[in-house]
Amino acid sequence: MYYFKRFINPSRYKRTRLKFVLELFLFAILVNLSIHTLDSFSDETVKEVNASQVDGLLSALNDSDPKVQANAINKLSEANYGPALPQILEFIKAKNIYTKAAATNAVVNMDKLTPESAQLIIDNLSSKNVKARYFSAKALSEYKNLNENQGSQIIELLSDKDSRVRQSAIVIIQNNPEVSTKEIPQILQLLKNEDPQVRASSVTALGKLGKSGQNNIKSILPLLSDSDHRVRANAVRAIGDLGPSDKSYTNQVAQLTNDSDLFVKIAAIQALGKMGEINNEQIELVIGFLTNKNISIRKMASESLGNIGKTNSEAINMVALELRNPEINAKEGALFALGKIGEKAKEKAPDVAILLEHPDPDIKALSINTLSKMGDAGIAQAPNIAKLFQDPDKKVALNAMSAIRKMEDPIGDYTDTLVELLKNNDDIIRVRASQTLAIAGEKATPQIPLIVELLSNNNSKYRSIASYTLGELGEYAKPALPKLEELLKNNNPVIRSSSLRALRNMGPHATEQVENIVVLLSDDDRDVRGDAAYALAKIGSLNDDQIAQIAALLDDEDKKVRSRTAQALGQIGPPASIYAPQVASLLKDPDELVNRSAAKALGELGPEATDQSAEIGTYIKNLSQDPRTNRVKIVGGLETLGIMGNAANEQGPIVAQLLLGTNDNVRSNAFYTLEKMAPLHNNTVLLILASTYKFPSDTTKLRVLAHQVAGGDEESEILISWLGKSAKKTVSEADIQNSEQTLNILLESWDFTESRKEMRDELVAAISEVSSKGNWSKDNVANLRKAQEILVANGFKDEAETISVKINEVGG
Repeated sequence: MYYFKRFINPSRYKRTRLKFVLELFLFAILVNLSIHTLDSFSDETVKEVNASQVDGLLSALNDSDPKVQANAINKLSEANYGPALPQILEFIKAKNIYTKAAATNAVVNMDKLTPESAQLIIDNLSSKNVKARYFSAKALSEYKNLNENQGSQIIELLSDKDSRVRQSAIVIIQNNPEVSTKEIPQILQLLKNEDPQVRASSVTALGKLGKSGQNNIKSILPLLSDSDHRVRANAVRAIGDLGPSDKSYTNQVAQLTNDSDLFVKIAAIQALGKMGEINNEQIELVIGFLTNKNISIRKMASESLGNIGKTNSEAINMVALELRNPEINAKEGALFALGKIGEKAKEKAPDVAILLEHPDPDIKALSINTLSKMGDAGIAQAPNIAKLFQDPDKKVALNAMSAIRKMEDPIGDYTDTLVELLKNNDDIIRVRASQTLAIAGEKATPQIPLIVELLSNNNSKYRSIASYTLGELGEYAKPALPKLEELLKNNNPVIRSSSLRALRNMGPHATEQVENIVVLLSDDDRDVRGDAAYALAKIGSLNDDQIAQIAALLDDEDKKVRSRTAQALGQIGPPASIYAPQVASLLKDPDELVNRSAAKALGELGPEATDQSAEIGTYIKNLSQDPRTNRVKIVGGLETLGIMGNAANEQGPIVAQLLLGTNDNVRSNAFYTLEKMAPLHNNTVLLILASTYKFPSDTTKLRVLAHQVAGGDEESEILISWLGKSAKKTVSEADIQNSEQTLNILLESWDFTESRKEMRDELVAAISEVSSKGNWSKDNVANLRKAQEILVANGFKDEAETISVKINEVGG
């Protein structure tokens, strides 16, 4: 009930505090405040990687699992790491479909599609694997440097069995007109192919070749009467794509508007809009479709008329007549078409403006949009549009404000109406009015007294929108500062808080009020104290003494003030880092919001705060005993460690342990935190590998993560090569050459696998394989005996016997 006591007359405002919080939360959404949400364990990845992660990803390219290699290629391409390109190009020639696809896409994503790399991709177009042909063709869709020898190979794709391959081929042909034009005879031959899909794809390709294709339009005409509807549709669409042409073809195209197939009909209507000058009879034919029952036909007719009107003044007159048609569909189509025509239809602006008074809100909204595209003629109608700011239909009101915002110049004439809208009952209307006022800038200054007045209103929504509006106005809100200073001294704490929030939103533009705000850090009201701390942080330009006064509130008796103060210090950043230990102590606060605020603030206080990473690690470890209940707190701690990066690497095992939990949010955030903390030690790498057995479906991502955080460390890479559901089954050349080192590293992880049966079985197999096939001599036989003893002691007699045989071979 505390909130109600802050009002002058609390009995008038019987709303719960929960409702107040929900209102503020809704407002925060409406003004597009950024709220971080947590995804489940997903395939998304950070695009920025540090040098250690790059080293790890390069090591992952040698992983035994092609999926891991492919994932590493993807991450290297997202990081746009150019030095990895030679290795990536080798994977384009690989047999495995995963690595081939990843490497092909990487070349495109890294903008490295050169004649040399393009040829490697083109070589895959003849693959028997349809997936390989598809992603290769798709990758080449952006390529515009085909040589003459490659053109023919692309044309062949028009007869591919896979529709996606054919479609990609069309795009490649369009992007390489000079080379493709020389292959027109080959395309013309395909127009006669017995497969209708090939004919359809080929005629589309021809339509993409501009003038060269137009010279062969007579070869397209027979396809307009093809027995297959897809061929007819693509043929008429191709004629439209070729642009203005001989008028003698327009009648044949117009006839297809009566085709029995919907797609052919729509394609013919579209084509008429692209063919240049068509006669009035054909224009009327298209206009007739504005009242068709099928919405797709109506839309295409509108678009076609828009295109016709750009070159045909008579068409504009004929379309404008439809504004008087009693059919709503016809009016909508005509408005859309006139909007597409834009300034060339400016003489029809008065006719469109008449519909601003139409009873149908959709017609009014569309009329507003159309006028906004008519240049000066539309701006001339600004007074009529502005009248609709207060239209009872929200869509109309929003469209009206949007149109005036686009016009910019007239906004200043309507600021009085916009201020009135700040008191509208609809949340979205209020926010849009506020944003429109902000665009008015200096022209809105006469309205500032009225905006400030809302800060004293008993309605929390009005106070919120007023403080937001002043923030949006920025430097233009400075005339409000004297009045805001006055409100800081108001007897009502609600009004003091409202003024503080307005100053906070104004940020650096409110620096002259810093001293007056500092006084409120000791206010009797908790909300005022918290708002004062956060306002100062957002305004900035604080001296050490002022920051100290803010930090003193970390010990405030009220949890909200403690939370707000932690947020404020985080906002201040490095200048407040001296208070990191006090902020860290709030991790033990009994309130969850305080915990979260403290954890986030520690990550924002800069490098000087990283010595608190151990506190955060302990905080996370204690919370992880009940991850479901404490997930919000845990995620807050993880975010902080992620911000601290490698400076927090000693906390790697605590974070990696979370990968073994069952809460998806926690696991996902732990994953990304580990990425940011790289490079990490072997004990962290082992925990990541251990999680692959519990979550086998995430094996690929987890193994790539292990490579990333290992940062290319040799010992860690040995562990990764053998453990974590590895695809490796036999020794590598490196294992043979460095048998002693490899075996020792494997043996050192023995204790870690004690309670992890699957991992231990994999470890035993690795020890046995390295021992039996490695490069051993009498000088290092002691290592073999140690391995044998461990295996015998733990019941792995068969594997131990294999090692005994090896010991005998080397004379041990």
